[in-house]
Amino acid sequence: MEKWISPNNQYQAQWRGGGELGMSGPEWGWLTIENSLKVKGAFAEIIWSENSEFLAFVKWHIQDVPTRQGVEGYSFRIGVVRMSDLSLRYCGGNGYPPTLSLHSMTNRAVTVIVEGQQKIINLEKIEWDK
Repeated sequence: MEKWISPNNQYQAQWRGGGELGMSGPEWGWLTIENSLKVKGAFAEIIWSENSEFLAFVKWHIQDVPTRQGVEGYSFRIGVVRMSDLSLRYCGGNGYPPTLSLHSMTNRAVTVIVEGQQKIINLEKIEWDK
């Protein structure tokens, strides 16, 4: 189990392993934020904004196939949590193999590496429920 504390020491997140994606693939697990919000399929990689207002993580995202025929689709997404109310939104992503990782985070943006290229997710453009 891994544990992360926010920069302001007000929030915490914990990760517990669940399994591997294929043989020798990356390990996924359960991310629990503030002992309340639980996310299945998260990787053991999170990052906090400087002011602890946001947390970002990488998640293995499975899409159901509507016809239930064939293999389910999946991708890797960036999850962003607004800590004040634990609202969760997913941004960006790519398919297999998982070449998506967190690079850095400020109070305004998350920088990620997608297939070797830096991409910026502007936190001010995320639509949060009021």
